Amino acid sequence: MLFFFHMYGDSFNQLVRNGPHWELELFIGSIQMLVFDIIVGALVWPRIKHRINRSIQSEHAHEKLLEARVTALEARFHDNRA
Repeated sequence: MLFFFHMYGDSFNQLVRNGPHWELELFIGSIQMLVFDIIVGALVWPRIKHRINRSIQSEHAHEKLLEARVTALEARFHDNRA
């Protein structure tokens, strides 16, 4: 396998020491990351945002229900004491 790389391509040591190779790798990696993040952000974020908003609304509804129950229990408690 080493022989194949020596004849037909760059060896690992050559690529590690080659500055322009790393510049190209960083450039390609940056572009790839940006494109992937934009696609994922455009497709996934609206769904995540919808689930967060739905969860918040559900929590507010639950809080209102609990407040109504507490108010009813307080009223019963005060009626029993009187």
